[in-house]
Amino acid sequence: MPPPPDATCGANGDDRPVAIITGGLGFLGRHLLLRLVAAGRWRLAVLDVRPPAVGDADAALPPGVGMLVADLRDAAEVHAALAGAGGGGHSVCFLVIDPPLQISATL
Repeated sequence: MPPPPDATCGANGDDRPVAIITGGLGFLGRHLLLRLVAAGRWRLAVLDVRPPAVGDADAALPPGVGMLVADLRDAAEVHAALAGAGGGGHSVCFLVIDPPLQISATL
């Protein structure tokens, strides 16, 4: 499922390469996305485990940016989502602490 070739991810005939930002709704991914939008060199899509919450203005995608929903733990979903991409940025972190640890506030 590559980014749709319609108005949500660049106009038809747009020959700019497609870049997909994993975790593009998170803190780091969002900043990367906004920098790439400003540069204007790519047709962009965000790949995240869930779409932005309705009404969450901070998570709303900039105009022209596509949204792909996939779980990075599912290789088939990721493979399908990245088909046709010419580049991207990976900004996802899985943190599993077992057993749970107390993290010091002084770190």
